[in-house]
Amino acid sequence: MTSSNRISHHAVVHSDKDSRSKNDFDVAIPLPIPLVREDDLRVPDRPVDSGGNAEKTVLVQASEPAPGSIEKVAGTVRPPKKYQFPYHSVGKLLMTAPNGKEYVASGFMITNDLILTAAHCVHTGPGGGGYFKNIRFRPGHPWAAVEVSARTVAVFEKWTVNGKHAYDYAFFKTDYPILLGGTLGITITERGVPSGPRNAEGYPAEPPFDGVSVTEAVSETFWGGNPTKEGWYSMRDNDMTGGSSGGPWINPETVGQVEGLNSFKFEDRPNQMNSPFFGPELRDLYNSIVNS
Repeated sequence: MTSSNRISHHAVVHSDKDSRSKNDFDVAIPLPIPLVREDDLRVPDRPVDSGGNAEKTVLVQASEPAPGSIEKVAGTVRPPKKYQFPYHSVGKLLMTAPNGKEYVASGFMITNDLILTAAHCVHTGPGGGGYFKNIRFRPGHPWAAVEVSARTVAVFEKWTVNGKHAYDYAFFKTDYPILLGGTLGITITERGVPSGPRNAEGYPAEPPFDGVSVTEAVSETFWGGNPTKEGWYSMRDNDMTGGSSGGPWINPETVGQVEGLNSFKFEDRPNQMNSPFFGPELRDLYNSIVNS
């Protein structure tokens, strides 16, 4: 890890978690998806090799639930398909911004006590006031009666200080394990660029969506970066709105492996969602919080 890729670990402040209810997850303000001008994307620190076939590494292997484990949580009623694996590992975030307003966004389980989301869901970026507090996570909302608090956040200073969208991802540890059974995995691209179909999940809560339950967008992806701009890749047809930030992009050719997340849109392309490149830097961030 070079000094230019410094990672910040932040203990999440919880001042009012005991006063919040399940209903707050449905009435809070949807966190807006950042809108950027493509020309404003900054020059990358590490140009991405976009030639040749992608070479991928499984950083974390998805874990399918044991037979019957979902039914045990649900009771006697088997939940609908969208609350079964891998969808039940996707959840809704509720958090308090530095300005005191309550927002909702999305995230997903990597282990039973580790959540991955977009960095702008835990920190405003430069000039916005800093870290969110009172971060709560509810997997499988509204079906699963499970809710946890974020304890420690790991995020790159390239986001918190510089606002680089190529680093718009963050992990946080929860205050206790989530025992739903089954978690999503992470696949990173070591060389080349990601491509192919993706199933994006999230809780968009701005019209025409209501954020009450998980929503899925299915589309082909394409490489959007170039040697003079930050690396990102894009879903052609993902019209999710505010509240969906941080939701995973699952590769349908695998069993629950995530290769991107809902991050930002361009001002002139409302139906195109973009994700930061899941490369070696994501491994560094993962290792930093796992070993902390």
